[in-house]
Amino acid sequence: MRQFIIDGSSKGIAMGAGVVEVNGLGFLKTHTLQTFHLKADATLAEIYAFDCALQLIQQKGNAERIFEIYSDHKLVHKLFNKSLDELTNDLYIDNIKKQVALIKKFAKFELRYTDESVKHYAKMAHLLSREYMMDPLTERIIKQSESLKMNIVN
Repeated sequence: MRQFIIDGSSKGIAMGAGVVEVNGLGFLKTHTLQTFHLKADATLAEIYAFDCALQLIQQKGNAERIFEIYSDHKLVHKLFNKSLDELTNDLYIDNIKKQVALIKKFAKFELRYTDESVKHYAKMAHLLSREYMMDPLTERIIKQSESLKMNIVN
């Protein structure tokens, strides 16, 4: 079994994803990912973190058969736990739903709420999700995008 504990964060147009991957032997791998989106917000960042974990699962191929993703975000659970066949008007979300359905064809897959058993890893994922804020180039991009938004509004 392989567990992925995720968290997402956003600032300006930047989004970060922190993923802590725990294999069946207790070894950890940490993943810090970032992207930019014109309408970045906390919810989209959480969805991005979920998507990043799915990409990591797909990279494992057929070697693994049991996966769990832990998230504390209610909308992530609502979108990707029960209503996989209910498509939305959002291409990004619909593509993620298709990824989940595909993974469920070759492996046992569960999306679970973050609980006490993974609380420590969730804190790590949170810190990892904010690593992009330490990058001076990302900080400059965030500031530049904020000034562009102000010019558009005025």
